[in-house]
Amino acid sequence: MLHEVPLPQAYRVTPTGLYLISTAHQGKRNVQFAFRALGISDEPPLLVIGIQDKNFSRQMIQTSGEFVLNVCSRNQLHAVDKSRDLTGRTTEDKFLALGLDTLPSKIVRAPLVAGCHANVECRVVHEFSCGRTVPLRRRGAGVLCRRSDAARRTACWKNFSPRRADLA
Repeated sequence: MLHEVPLPQAYRVTPTGLYLISTAHQGKRNVQFAFRALGISDEPPLLVIGIQDKNFSRQMIQTSGEFVLNVCSRNQLHAVDKSRDLTGRTTEDKFLALGLDTLPSKIVRAPLVAGCHANVECRVVHEFSCGRTVPLRRRGAGVLCRRSDAARRTACWKNFSPRRADLA
């Protein structure tokens, strides 16, 4: 039997994942967890993520115009609870504070989070506000973003397989 529920409750049951949004600008780097990211086009490659207006990562994305969408694996779960009390505004390096290892990116200044299922380097194409700001990025944050060809090659979706022993 179907039951009608309020929209916010319905959103809670839509498919989600666990993502880390990494940013960098003027020598400062930052990372935050996110629970929603949506690929909306393959050609051109576009994705959308949502980031709250007052969020430090959003501020960094707006000034730099880029970020990395990191698709979490079990390797990052230890940092979820620790991250709740941290802000990039007052924490020198959230990657270090959360025990997250990084790798250099090829296209953007923000680092990749090591050990993720996939890392997608993004540049912002457009952003829009819908109560909360939703920037549109090139494969990017609450943002619509377009991935570059190099980003397509570095996104390791083949590793996102439920058959892997570490996901069993």
